[in-house]
Amino acid sequence: TPECIEVFGKLKDEHKLQFVIYKLSDDLKNIVVDNTSDDPILDESGNPIAEPEDDYERFLSRLPENDGRYAVYEVKYMHEGGKREKVVFYSWVPDMTSIKHKMLYAASRSEVEQKLQGFVRVVQATESDDVLYDTIVKTLSNKFF
Repeated sequence: TPECIEVFGKLKDEHKLQFVIYKLSDDLKNIVVDNTSDDPILDESGNPIAEPEDDYERFLSRLPENDGRYAVYEVKYMHEGGKREKVVFYSWVPDMTSIKHKMLYAASRSEVEQKLQGFVRVVQATESDDVLYDTIVKTLSNKFF
């Protein structure tokens, strides 16, 4: 949707967001913004839920254990004595995701990647070990990835 591209621009071009998480719409026909680093997560009563202070841990805590998501995250890290910032695209489809949703995420991924241009790395993840911060930074620091 146009909103997905607009919100991605706030992360990539304007650096106003740390991450954006996308999901299938309720009717399963579109990809929509699920939440961003600026959005509080609320309980059923509408009260904010306490979240980890670390941005990357907060990001990971928002990826569901039983459903897929796409996400972009601006990874900030040190390499060769300098600060680096790189946008990474995540395809999160854990094993607990329904077969229908797995198929829909697989079928829509290339189109989403084409619409959200400007990231330097794609991470395909099915479990939390696939998205460990140190692993992501190591691949970003490697000149031959």
